[in-house]
Amino acid sequence: MAEDDIYGSKKRYENLTNQIGTFSDKPKFGGKTEYFCRNKNNLKYFYQLCKTFETKDLSYIRRIRVLHTLKLIILVSLINLVTIYYSNLNFIRKYSNRI
Repeated sequence: MAEDDIYGSKKRYENLTNQIGTFSDKPKFGGKTEYFCRNKNNLKYFYQLCKTFETKDLSYIRRIRVLHTLKLIILVSLINLVTIYYSNLNFIRKYSNRI
């Protein structure tokens, strides 16, 4: 079982998983959230990832990093992740390198 570290990563991970349902909400002007899910069908992949994290026993900081990376990918992709093509992957790669 993964243990909490001195930075409070367990609490940050739990807060992030509790907010998965709100990832599809557009950020308000001046809001703190930068990334949101444009296609609500992609939210199910966050829940699948959380189940996978529990079985693989990853550290909490690693789980947070992977979830934030998925948030970036879902922001850029307008379509369902199952139907993504290589050209979309190149666009995602270019966008992530620009940040």
